[in-house]
Parts: sequence; C-alpha cells; structure tokens
Amino acid sequence: MAVQEKSRGRIFANRIDGPFLTVVTVQFGVGSFSTVSSAADPQLVNGQVIGVTPSGGQGGTAPGWPRSVILQADGSVTVTLYAATSAQPAYQVSVLRR
Repeated sequence: MAVQEKSRGRIFANRIDGPFLTVVTVQFGVGSFSTVSSAADPQLVNGQVIGVTPSGGQGGTAPGWPRSVILQADGSVTVTLYAATSAQPAYQVSVLRR
C-alpha cells in the first residue's frame, strides 16, 4: 500500500509498506536546505534504517549520498546533506520495523 504525505509545507514522503519493511521517500523542497525530516510515523518507532538510495526528485538527480540519515524517536526520518542545495533531490530510506 502506498501512502503520500505532506509535512511542514515543503517535505514530501511516499511510504511503501510491507510486513517488516517501510520505504520512506524524503524529498527536499524548493529553496536551499541541507536537512529535512519526514512526518512522524508511530509504526517506525524503535525501527532501524537499513538502507538509503538517491532517487532523483523534482530537480533532477540527487547530489550524491547524504551526510546522515537518522530515524528519530517519533518515527520521522531525517536526511542531512553535506551542503545546502537549491535542487529538489529525493532519497528512499528503507526502515526495518520492530
């Protein structure tokens, strides 16, 4: 099941759910940002990030691998780049649910 969410006005996330795995697509919005977070998801609390893949986005290709990808205590996924970007890159983050 795919679910599309809009959070904080600039961050978009698409979720693909499976029995133990959720893939969250985090997309940077218009403007120069180096860090964005997806919406909180209680199903991901205490989960573990097991992979991240640049997946393009609205502004073309992603500017390489992110500096960090963190699963927060509230189940949101935070992606930080090495530098701010005016492009709109997207990353797919695989989270193993517990």
